[in-house]
Amino acid sequence: MTKRGAPAIFAAIVLALMLPAEAGAAVEVIAVKYRSAAELLPIVRTMLSADGKISADERTNSLIVVDSEEVIARVMHSLAAIDTIPRQVTVRVRFQETAEREERSGSAGVRVSGDRGTVSAGRPARDRDGVAVRVQDRAQRSRSGSEQFIRTLSGSWAFIAVGREVPFTARWAEVCARYGQAVVFQRMETGFEVKALLQGNLAEVEIVPRISGTSSSGHPGEVRFTQASTRLQVPTGRWIAIGGSEQAAHEVVRAILEAGHGRSASQLGIELMVEEQ
Repeated sequence: MTKRGAPAIFAAIVLALMLPAEAGAAVEVIAVKYRSAAELLPIVRTMLSADGKISADERTNSLIVVDSEEVIARVMHSLAAIDTIPRQVTVRVRFQETAEREERSGSAGVRVSGDRGTVSAGRPARDRDGVAVRVQDRAQRSRSGSEQFIRTLSGSWAFIAVGREVPFTARWAEVCARYGQAVVFQRMETGFEVKALLQGNLAEVEIVPRISGTSSSGHPGEVRFTQASTRLQVPTGRWIAIGGSEQAAHEVVRAILEAGHGRSASQLGIELMVEEQ
């Protein structure tokens, strides 16, 4: 797994010089065979000690790790299980929407008397005349959902489309502006980019909301809302709740789902399951 080329060795020397002398650091250049070194970089970084350093050399598709020999041994053992021929996975995403609606119903009983027909309002009178009004509050809850899936290779990006031919409204312009994206589409496609990297019986999953469309000038474009992305580790073959939001939270995810379904919901839940094929 180890491969040393001139660019990688130079990067390793630079990283080693960045560590304190007392750290007793070792340097290892690990060639990645079946994955992208840049893709594995954040995963390996979590395995290092507080003084450890890591970089990716794109020319040789290698990871340069500077840390203790013990940590490097653990990293190489973990990479041996990760850096394998990609396996096929199915990623299932289930969206659940719960909407609540309050209703108020009323009823009235009226009795009139006298020559001119007087009406008494308020609490029911003790005699035969008066108005009795009863008001009843009711809360109704409705739940709906949808499920979508994609088949892809472990560690590869795939796209789950939620809505197509969605109008680019003023609300979307505001959402994009808050995320630093000055775009205007005529109509667009909404959905989520999903990547699942298998690691034994676990999967490292990343989900990024995305919209794409054609501008008024006819040029295609897309916006990846990386600031609103979700990254988590889940066991394979089990549904895992990955998000729940109220009306004011996670506006990008909510906007994508509401545009795709054509309605709003007071509460949103997202579940995900990764299955190995």
